[in-house]
Amino acid sequence: AQTHRAATTILGLRLAIGLAQGAALYVLLEMLEGTPQPFTKTWLYAALVIAAGLLPFVWLAAIASMRMITLGTWSLGIIATIIATSNHAAWLDTSDNATDKLGLFFPLAAAVFIGHHLVAAADKDRKPLANYATYFDLGWKDGVRLVLCLAVLAAFWLLLWLGASLFELIGITAIRALITERPFAFLASASVFALAVHITDTRMSLVIGARTIALILLSWLLPLLALFAWAFLASLFFTGLAPLWATGRAPALLVTAGAAHVIQV
Repeated sequence: AQTHRAATTILGLRLAIGLAQGAALYVLLEMLEGTPQPFTKTWLYAALVIAAGLLPFVWLAAIASMRMITLGTWSLGIIATIIATSNHAAWLDTSDNATDKLGLFFPLAAAVFIGHHLVAAADKDRKPLANYATYFDLGWKDGVRLVLCLAVLAAFWLLLWLGASLFELIGITAIRALITERPFAFLASASVFALAVHITDTRMSLVIGARTIALILLSWLLPLLALFAWAFLASLFFTGLAPLWATGRAPALLVTAGAAHVIQV
């Protein structure tokens, strides 16, 4: 009974976090489109949007597993990183368009994902440098959970649009009008994602099974990726580095290739 009450409490907290995230993102979007603009500093608006987009994900994942002191300290670190990065981007680009800085969301999301699992693994093992097995287990487990939660969210919206289309066949348009309203879209999406996080957390055997399948499939692709990597490195002896850097996109491609190796190993 005590375990059931704890699970119910965690579910309530996750749904509250989801609703708060959806409401915050909706309000920030409405403020951006309002007149006059409430933000004189574009980097501040970008920092608020990115924080509203990233911090709830961290809380949803860690609320049932990480110590509160660790989670609070890590959250402050994320906020400081977002503010510093947004401010630095504004210093480099003085554009008055507040949405220009929102592209920082994706690199910051990747950094937070990596950093979160370094912190979570250390918190779990109760030491600054956790065991490799802990890093591997938490990183892969949360990566699979993220994919599954996004799939649930996509399925949710697919079913909503399907249901709305069915009712439109008989002349009822109220459902489509409801799901196209911004408040519903933000609140429903964030809440469904939070619910999916809770389900994958309480049904961890499903996540582990999906992770095992993914690792088996990737292991079959690893030799092909390794062959490309060795062939590429060997080709550099004949072509030199000049053609590589002349493309202007070599760093991104090399980092992506390196990340693909790390994921598959």
